[in-house]
Amino acid sequence: MQPTHTPMFPASRLARLFLLLAMLAAGPLHAEAADPVQLPGEDLRVFLLTMGHGDELWERFGHNALWIHDAQEGTDVVYNWGLFSFDEEGFLLRFLRGEMLYWMDGVPLPVTLAEYEQRNRSVWAQELALTPAQRAELREFAEWNRLPQNRYYRYDYFRDNCSTRVRDALNLVLDGALRQEAFDAGRGTYRWHARRLVQDMFVIDRGMHILLGPRSDVLLTRWEEAFLPKDLMELVSNTMVEGEGGAEVPLVVETRTLFEADRPPQPAEAPGFRLGFLAFGLLAGVGLAALSAPRFRGGSAGRWALGLAGAGWCLLAAFFGTIFVLGWLWTDHVFMHGNENILQMNPLSLLRLPAFLGAAVSNRWVVPARALALVVLTLSVSGLLLKAFPGFIQSNLDVIALTLPAHAGLAVALLRIRPDERDR
Repeated sequence: MQPTHTPMFPASRLARLFLLLAMLAAGPLHAEAADPVQLPGEDLRVFLLTMGHGDELWERFGHNALWIHDAQEGTDVVYNWGLFSFDEEGFLLRFLRGEMLYWMDGVPLPVTLAEYEQRNRSVWAQELALTPAQRAELREFAEWNRLPQNRYYRYDYFRDNCSTRVRDALNLVLDGALRQEAFDAGRGTYRWHARRLVQDMFVIDRGMHILLGPRSDVLLTRWEEAFLPKDLMELVSNTMVEGEGGAEVPLVVETRTLFEADRPPQPAEAPGFRLGFLAFGLLAGVGLAALSAPRFRGGSAGRWALGLAGAGWCLLAAFFGTIFVLGWLWTDHVFMHGNENILQMNPLSLLRLPAFLGAAVSNRWVVPARALALVVLTLSVSGLLLKAFPGFIQSNLDVIALTLPAHAGLAVALLRIRPDERDR
């Protein structure tokens, strides 16, 4: 018997339709179980990197950056706001004018660690308890900031540097919570911190102390002190934030040492009154006054010694005085503005140069040299007396101790020379 073809019944077609609908209904449930929906930022972990101090001047203050680990992409990017180059065109002029341009970029974590290990600088990593949304926002901001049109910024060594940029980025995603924790007073001033960290660099410490003006002597808050990376590290360690459940949790989840350098710790205190300033000032003042004694000025050699010594001191005072004026009027170094040391060392000393050199040759120059010396001495004394009045807060008593005796010695020397003496 030949087999016969049996047509499909309508009931069988209906059964297949029900089976297809059941599979479609079950599909999303199966996919949800196997591949749950990820919230933006859940695959990210954020770390504050803090680098210890190094040997160079710009390394003495430490450094920090943000390290963002992406588990999904398998990347570890360090966002660094402290990049600059001596070879950049116009660097020196911008440095002198206070218009330095720094930039930020992202580099792989292994490259960063290798660099700091090579320079023997410690590296600490603090994992931050940010929500997924905050982690995503932080990376989005960092990636926007590293775009060529956004990466450069006007550097300020105290108020806008690698540390304050990281601080401000964290405060942004924390909706101001970081700053709320830091309104109380800190340990010192900008001058105090700067001198604390460079006190073993003789020329830098003394030069910085002379050039910094009164703005560097205002007591800082803990927020302002976070211009230093180690202080920012401490600030985030002491900050509490709202966790995902609404309860307060520490901002720092864990602190790890990625590399420990073999070097002494940073000094904990800044130098106080430098007795060397007073010693040099007294030596200069007594020496200048002694050169005016009759037994010294009795011959041409003695007169020339007094004239050249006085001219040398005037040249030094005029040099610093000119820097004070140019720093105030020509640059954006705001922490040099209004420097009270201009009462101790000012460009008027340039006018004294020909007068003192002339006094070494002829008594006719003694009167103008004496008048200028008394004017400069009066300004120096007024700088000391003004310390008793509010508003004159600059920490410069040791600078006054250097300059006032020298100015007094020079004035005494000229007062001891009688203009009607016979030229020798």
